[in-house]
Amino acid sequence: MNRLQFLKEMRNSLVETVKEASAPLLEEEVKKMKEIFSSVHYAWHLLGTYDAAELKRAEMRNVHHVPVVVYVQNGKIKARKAICSHCHVIPHYIELEHRLICLYCDREFDLASETGTLKLPLLATKKIKNQWYVQLERDSYA
Repeated sequence: MNRLQFLKEMRNSLVETVKEASAPLLEEEVKKMKEIFSSVHYAWHLLGTYDAAELKRAEMRNVHHVPVVVYVQNGKIKARKAICSHCHVIPHYIELEHRLICLYCDREFDLASETGTLKLPLLATKKIKNQWYVQLERDSYA
């Protein structure tokens, strides 16, 4: 090994050591920044009292001026923002077929399989003392 190869190897090994030493510190900082961003830009709003065994059909709710559809999928309560991503109207719920359809652009979303051409964003939910909460952007409106 000549001197040039030795110096290249020393440089590469020093860079790798610095990367490995700083990675845990950077991960902690990223986690803190995500928590700060989440607390500033998102808020938890009361959705209501639900039981996954009792909720048989989808329910449309207005939560902080945002239409939300609440339904059960595989024993879990889920919430989605009920606004058509294409034409920005509230889709119509067809109970017999358990799906949502936009009457303006004919896009649809099947709640049973969670598939379709209508894109409804999934919202974060949490349960506190038998009350369900949904996470929405602060100052977001339909």
